[in-house]
Amino acid sequence: MPGRCRDDARALTEARDRVLAGEPPRAPVRDTVLASWLRCREGGLRPEGCEPPHHPDLDPDGGLARAAAPVLDRLADLVAGVPVSIVLADEGARILERRAGGPGLDRHLDEVRLVPGAGFDEGAAGTNGIGTALATGRPALVRAGEHYADRLRSFVCTGAPVRDPLTGRIAGVVDLTRHEPDTAETADSMAELVRRASAAVEQEMLERCTDRERSLLHAWTLAAGRPGGTSAFIGPDDLDDPGELPLPEDWTAARRDRHARQILLETSAGLIARGERAAVEVRLPGAGPTVLISHPVEYRDGTRGTVVEARPAADHRHRVLRAVPAAPAPGRAPVRPGGARPVREKGPVERGTSERDSVDTDPYGGTSRPVMVGERGVGRFAVAARQRLALLWEAGGRIGAALDPALNAAELADLVVPRFADGVTVDLRESLLRGGAPPGAADRADTALRRAAARRRSGRDASRPAPGEGKPVEHGPATPQARSIEQRGPVLAPGPRAPGAPGAHRTRGTLLCVPLLSRNAVLGVVTFHRDAGREPFEEDDLRLAEALAARTALCADNAHRRLHERDAALALQRSLLPRTLPQQGALDVAHRYAAAPEGTGRGWYDVIPLSGARVALVVGDVVGGGLHAAATVARLRTAVQNFAALDLPADELLGRLDDLVVRLDAEAGHGRTPPQDRRETGAAGETGVLGTAGVVGEAGETGAARVAGATCLYAVHDAVARRCTMARAGGLRPALVHPDGTVEFPSLPPGEPLGHGGREPFESVELEVPDGARLVLFTDGLCGGRSAGDRAGDRGAERGAERLREVLAVAGRSPEETCDAVVRALLPAVPQEDAVLLVAAPRPLDGRRVARWDVPADPARVAAARAAVTRRLTEWGLGEVVFATELIVSELLTNAIRYGGGPIQLRLIRDRALTCEVFDGSSTSPRLRRAKSTDEGGRGLFLVAQLADRWGTRHTADGKVIWTEQSLDGDAPGL
Repeated sequence: MPGRCRDDARALTEARDRVLAGEPPRAPVRDTVLASWLRCREGGLRPEGCEPPHHPDLDPDGGLARAAAPVLDRLADLVAGVPVSIVLADEGARILERRAGGPGLDRHLDEVRLVPGAGFDEGAAGTNGIGTALATGRPALVRAGEHYADRLRSFVCTGAPVRDPLTGRIAGVVDLTRHEPDTAETADSMAELVRRASAAVEQEMLERCTDRERSLLHAWTLAAGRPGGTSAFIGPDDLDDPGELPLPEDWTAARRDRHARQILLETSAGLIARGERAAVEVRLPGAGPTVLISHPVEYRDGTRGTVVEARPAADHRHRVLRAVPAAPAPGRAPVRPGGARPVREKGPVERGTSERDSVDTDPYGGTSRPVMVGERGVGRFAVAARQRLALLWEAGGRIGAALDPALNAAELADLVVPRFADGVTVDLRESLLRGGAPPGAADRADTALRRAAARRRSGRDASRPAPGEGKPVEHGPATPQARSIEQRGPVLAPGPRAPGAPGAHRTRGTLLCVPLLSRNAVLGVVTFHRDAGREPFEEDDLRLAEALAARTALCADNAHRRLHERDAALALQRSLLPRTLPQQGALDVAHRYAAAPEGTGRGWYDVIPLSGARVALVVGDVVGGGLHAAATVARLRTAVQNFAALDLPADELLGRLDDLVVRLDAEAGHGRTPPQDRRETGAAGETGVLGTAGVVGEAGETGAARVAGATCLYAVHDAVARRCTMARAGGLRPALVHPDGTVEFPSLPPGEPLGHGGREPFESVELEVPDGARLVLFTDGLCGGRSAGDRAGDRGAERGAERLREVLAVAGRSPEETCDAVVRALLPAVPQEDAVLLVAAPRPLDGRRVARWDVPADPARVAAARAAVTRRLTEWGLGEVVFATELIVSELLTNAIRYGGGPIQLRLIRDRALTCEVFDGSSTSPRLRRAKSTDEGGRGLFLVAQLADRWGTRHTADGKVIWTEQSLDGDAPGL
């Protein structure tokens, strides 16, 4: 063990020397010790020159020494026989007392001047248990080689700060020191002992404060000629006691009123903080006007304090020297709770009257009661503590109201100026304001900063923005801001210097710099500033500033992560929508999509070419936002494309999609939608403007993972028949703009939104779409959107639909021109939901591009049909596809005659591709299979699949259609 300790000491000495040289240590050094070494180095202290100063004017019998005496006596008995010394130091690291030890240890301590009167602050003696505990405000354990000074490297010491229980300020340090360097294993037990001793001294100090208050109350009762004993009163530790107030018996209603307690306590604490004779009138609920009167009192041992009494204002006859309101918060106008106002008595008080004579023996006729007693300093600290708690409580409601890091910084700045500081600046990382990935704990702390908020006190109670907001800032390595970020803790420093001011008057107030930390990552730094005319920041202010900074950092981080997720979701959403519309010859389609940065609905759309010169148009929206909504859009769009590839009718396709949504929700544990929700949705749908508002609240209650509530409008346009078949699950009705500009909203049954159970089948309607007409499909977001649970949303959507009618009622516009006009007129500046707009105009399909033949159910007529097809292809100039088309027609007609039923019809459509269709009366679909070498049939459909680019089957009301598509070289020439 001795050899190991010597090796550790050598490694620590080398590490310290590297720190002195500005190099990182190679050996592991505890963070507390390394930070102390850095402070010593910055202070210009050399390890060989650490000489503790002597303070001959030290008072060894002060309040700390008297409170610590019984604790140190017990501690000395506990360590009797152990070579350890007990040291008590004051707030300046000056040794007040040294106990226990032994002849050998005392000799070593005398050699290093660890004696009463010596100063062992870190700036003079280097890293040590006393000075480091005072510098950090926390218990400090310093092992032998961890001392900065060479002369102390054979000692093991541990110190714990003692805080004044009323002010929170450090009053001194209790320290245990040993000289044996090989006993480092006992350091933990020494640290535990010293922590317990520090807590015991603080308790002694608190009890002595309570004794002084009792003495003050007893002095007041004697001076007022009251009967013996103590009267009921409220002390500083009774501020939240829900019991009865010490008011006269006839004030029954006010005795237990919480609002009356608040008024009484705040005003009384302010009077005690003043420490003067005063009278303040307040209005207590249930008691009417009440006067609070403060009296200075003095006990036999010289303890001075103030007693506050309450009495009805109507009986008030007491004379006061000066009337003042309750003590205001620093930097604020006086606050008078409950309408408190000062009262001045007629008739002056003689200047020579003593305190004892100035209190009437029984001036109130028995109706007054003592309310609070305390010392001026204690009262001042109690008021300050209540103000800090009030500020912290208010911060919980104000900071974080906006999901924006810059606004969170402004919320903090507006809150603390001028109540907590005269000026504040909040500097955030550039990445936090620009967006991007959330910062991590491993990111560099010196990342570029930008000033997000700056406020400066203006006048008495107001704050105003300070210059520099939005600009980049750079804090040098020696600035308090840089040190705060590096140490990841608060740093107190003198304020900025006033140019031209001599000597000590060159500094203006104090600075308090606190890093903004969240999830162990540095987000920025906040700097609080108090002017020179205001009390400097103290220990309690540090804790409050840390709490405010921690809340601001957490809110800013959450806001940044929320915005980052939103941006990622929007990017994913856009990537999942069609980048370009597919080429097809049936419709001229234009579209617009506007994503809502925040909202309760995500829109989607699609254009799907189908067989037989038909095109499917799809628009819809989903509930919620974020990544889940984007994933839901991807699922629905993929499902619709697959169902459309099966050539399902519009109503059947929505039924299949509804079943899919129900299954998805069941897998996520949501189950079916409650019946009452379905009824409400159906009622809204009767208006023809059903959106997603009826289910947004439902999704919010059950979680964002719910798919139910999505809407979908599915329309299939047939260019040959010039008709459009459509069905909808929720959503808004489409608009049909006729060639003359007349706008019609077809009567399309609304259907329930997807996922609401499929209890009622979807219905489809068929519309005639003449040449020159325009079909307009859109989502709720285009008409202003709807808020969750907003029953006025239907009316808003109806108004939006009427506005849309006015915009569309112009003849001769192209789809692109129509989209531009609608977006300019209707799209909100900040949509609450995604807005989707599809405008489709039919492309006229000349009748000469379509050929059809009725074919009798006779195999002998196949040859005649094949010849007719050949003639028509030759007329169309498509001789290169005659051979393949003849084979396809032969196989399809033969199958229809053999396995289907009449009537049988053959149709050719020449568009961007050559489509061949065979209609029959059977509902049985052919199946492609690989024929065996011994099979006599089964090869016809396989041959068709090899010759055509695509083939498939779709069902009709009268049977089915088997179709094929063959690509053509370029667009067909005009006829």
